[in-house]
Amino acid sequence: MMYNLSFLYSLLVLSNNLLVLSYHIKFSHSTYLDRLFFVKRNSIFRLLVESKSSASTGSITYRNAQLDDIPQISQLCSTTFDGPFEWHMFFQKAQSLEGYRLQISSRFYSFVQAGLKHSMFVAVRNDVVIGFVEIGMLPPPSQWFNGSSNVTDFPYLGNLAVSTEERRQGIGRKLVKLGIKVASKWGDDKLFAAVKIDNMEAVRLYESLGFTLFLDESTDIYRSSTKPPRLFYFIDTGPPPPAVS
Repeated sequence: MMYNLSFLYSLLVLSNNLLVLSYHIKFSHSTYLDRLFFVKRNSIFRLLVESKSSASTGSITYRNAQLDDIPQISQLCSTTFDGPFEWHMFFQKAQSLEGYRLQISSRFYSFVQAGLKHSMFVAVRNDVVIGFVEIGMLPPPSQWFNGSSNVTDFPYLGNLAVSTEERRQGIGRKLVKLGIKVASKWGDDKLFAAVKIDNMEAVRLYESLGFTLFLDESTDIYRSSTKPPRLFYFIDTGPPPPAVS
């Protein structure tokens, strides 16, 4: 039996409204749930369900992220790092999406707009954000500087995300290269990146671009066991050494 998309979407909206109503009745005294599912329900639900598609056609534009991009960036990060939306995970996904929105908005206002060493880049096709990367300043892992208190912050590349349907087109590679270029312009001689140890696609990307592994958290006996181990990489971004005559 075939259903048209508008009918299916109407069912989704109806089920969402019933779900929200039932939780509002059950937790009528919970100000947090009231705020989450009534004040912000429409925007969160729209982002979770009405995910935009770039259709994988048309040219890709790489540019600095703008304030209006943050909702799509948040959705992309939530899907990439916490998994795609599923109805039985509605509350967890809503909190994940809101968390990314708050964090990215905070860094955008506090660092990017303030003119500090922090950059955000997006890859856009047909007005849809299909890729994102963030470069900021952080101290390197303590294992790298042996606990010294005299530590200099280095550029750190993070939140590299590409839409699942847009991968294997060089988008991630282009975004990382933009990060390398920014770090070089800042005058810093190294750019760091971290990747989960089982993310072999990202590992191959960084290594193919010349990043060098310097720390494997799985071998660190002091690592917190509450998070999956990561691999830390760095790449030299300073000027090349003078040629030997």
